[in-house]
Amino acid sequence: MINEEIIRQILNEVVVDESIKNISNDAIFKDSGIDSLDHANILFSLQEKYGLIIPDSDVEKCNTINNILQYAKDHGKAG
Repeated sequence: MINEEIIRQILNEVVVDESIKNISNDAIFKDSGIDSLDHANILFSLQEKYGLIIPDSDVEKCNTINNILQYAKDHGKAG
């Protein structure tokens, strides 16, 4: 089950910049300094650890913590 705490933990693992670790739930990743590689690594980590499958066509929809949570909820992986 994916929740906000899990996403924040993954952000801490993937993103090195301390200011990004406190990103708000609605902050768009690329506007907050998270580049496309880090964004991909965040989503890949969720896929590896929790089975959340995000097709390439939906990656841009998962550009905030809240959007990832909603996507996971809509696809049966949030709790």
